Amino acid sequence: MEKGETEELKQFDDPGLMLMGCKPLVMLKKHHHLRPSLFMCPEELLVIGSSTLFSALHIKCLDKEVVASRRYTPRRNISLYFVALVPQEEELDDQKFLVTPPGFQLVFLLFADDKRKMPFTESHGNSRAGGQDEGYRSEAPLHMQK
Repeated sequence: MEKGETEELKQFDDPGLMLMGCKPLVMLKKHHHLRPSLFMCPEELLVIGSSTLFSALHIKCLDKEVVASRRYTPRRNISLYFVALVPQEEELDDQKFLVTPPGFQLVFLLFADDKRKMPFTESHGNSRAGGQDEGYRSEAPLHMQK
């Protein structure tokens, strides 16, 4: 392969967000997160019309209690991520000061091969007299002793 062909293979998509669909908010679990989320809000100076689109998507996601599934490419020649846009409501305190701004939390999701089942193995102690480790009970392996 030539250098240009290998560079073309690395380029997945243009930088940005691509809407894939919507899922109910209850389907997003805490263990689905890959890393800390980012806060996202529109920037009208960079993309004209982004505030209108953002506002419409934000209102509908809050009303229907759904998250928007998206494909996210941060920069050129960087692999893509699948993310969920979780709507965040605006919160005001007693004096009507903004506590939490309206927007979306950009939550990085796992790929299927990132999820693994950890096998549970029982420990059969052989270091102590009697063949059991101190604090281990064969009838209740997950029991905590005080």
